[in-house]
Amino acid sequence: AEADHSLPWVLAVALLDGDLNPAQYEPERIIADDVQQLMRTVTITPDDSFSDRFPQEMPARLTITLDDGSEDGNVFTAEESAYDGFFTQPLDWAGARAKFDALTTPFADQGLRDEISDIVHGLENHRTSDLTAALARVNTTRA
Repeated sequence: AEADHSLPWVLAVALLDGDLNPAQYEPERIIADDVQQLMRTVTITPDDSFSDRFPQEMPARLTITLDDGSEDGNVFTAEESAYDGFFTQPLDWAGARAKFDALTTPFADQGLRDEISDIVHGLENHRTSDLTAALARVNTTRA
């Protein structure tokens, strides 16, 4: 229950898995040795200048220093002021559909996902009952 509130954990699992979806929140993934080991190397450093830019931006800087035996190590840095889905960088339909599929695949087959997606995408042409009927067919447990 606390994994999503742990920035070191979120960074560690996202770096290892390249993703942050329900699979990463499975109990065995949360406590996995690779995640826990990497998590212990994460240092969070607040930056008042970043805080001052919120809520108009959601800035973050990530610096990774590899312990590869070289004198100074290899250092990689990335900085962003928003993320896909933030109000200044909204998801397009393809991005929303990809996220929908990633989150719902364990609960609905391709046909049902397509049906729900088509209804939502053209919601102005459908009745609420069309959507609720499709949603009622979604598995409530993983398939």
